[in-house]
Amino acid sequence: MRATASIYLNTDETNKLNQHPISIKVYFKRKRKKFPLGVSMTKEEFNNPKSKKAKEDFIFFTDQLAKANTIINDLKEHFTFELFNKKFYSSISSAPTLQNAFKDKIDSLDEAQVGTREMYQHALQAIIGFDPRAQFSTITPNWLHKFEKWMTVEKGKSITTVGMYLRNLRHIFNISVNQGIIPREIYPFGSSGGLYTIPSGKNKKKALSIHDIQRIVEYTSPSDTVNKYKDLWLFIYFGNGINVKDLCALKYQNLQPGEIHFLRQKTIRTKREVEQIIIIRNEHIDRAIRLYGQKPALKDAYIFPFLEDGLTPRENDRKAEDIVKRINKNMRIVGKELGITSPIRTMEARHSFATILKNSGAPLAMISKMLGHTSITTTEIYLGSFEKEDMRKAVQALSNFNRDKK
Repeated sequence: MRATASIYLNTDETNKLNQHPISIKVYFKRKRKKFPLGVSMTKEEFNNPKSKKAKEDFIFFTDQLAKANTIINDLKEHFTFELFNKKFYSSISSAPTLQNAFKDKIDSLDEAQVGTREMYQHALQAIIGFDPRAQFSTITPNWLHKFEKWMTVEKGKSITTVGMYLRNLRHIFNISVNQGIIPREIYPFGSSGGLYTIPSGKNKKKALSIHDIQRIVEYTSPSDTVNKYKDLWLFIYFGNGINVKDLCALKYQNLQPGEIHFLRQKTIRTKREVEQIIIIRNEHIDRAIRLYGQKPALKDAYIFPFLEDGLTPRENDRKAEDIVKRINKNMRIVGKELGITSPIRTMEARHSFATILKNSGAPLAMISKMLGHTSITTTEIYLGSFEKEDMRKAVQALSNFNRDKK
């Protein structure tokens, strides 16, 4: 039985422009497979191509159908879908473009997802910088290993950065495979079979000892500015290791008796059901709010005067980034005064929160819940609704200064 091919408009899939993907559909031994061409059009354009672009697309479809039939004729009795796939995509002159796939992803992101948009843009720039002709079909496990080496050796980038860029690329591949834009057979990522495994950067964040935390709490600088940013650092430490962007976004309506309830800015737009994070307030958190909070304490007002209504998400992001720099700069002064050689940055505040709770015997699932982790599947399995009294007991370990004075 000889294979046959045809041009196929997949009306089961529709993009935001009401267009449907075009494929070459091949029948063989009562099985059929679609081989996407990376082009979409409306049903009306497909049935009656009037515009210049639609007519050019149809010429392209016809050429690809002719190529498909040539491949079928050449393979004859040796035909398999796997062989056809390899020959078809190696000969196709206009395969689905990687740059368009990145652009579609970036365009699909909410304008408030500034950091995510920029990460995809940086990833694409790095990929094109390494290989200006990079396409889905050319990105193989060997290509990925060479890209990793180029990034780390020639460009001096960290493995962490390489991992972030390639996770973005993998996501683009996943979307394209799931949408039928590219065949699954060319997927280059995996942990076996000669596929490429994305590297993970080593965690260089170090937790401070409870003794160093105590020294920071008890330290008072002659500079009001240093004291202010020290208090904000302690807010982060005692406040579930809260991200600075989330700290800046806190409003008075987030305050509850003895608690702060909020949603992480990072996950609000990425999950349908977002876990609310509960911070147990203590004297250090309340002190920062009392000293540096805006007055009057209006329900819809930001607690701290860092962000402004009416600014773009990117502008508010820059303000949050500036607060990170200010905290880190002033905590370097504190560290120097106290003789603490380890970095005392915002990330150390968060890491110290998690590590000290873990060492106190607090359940890992509770810590993950308090941190707002949503991407660690193995941890999320154990997440439950913990009693607030258990949380209060666990949080007491954060100021148990006499337990360890090494």
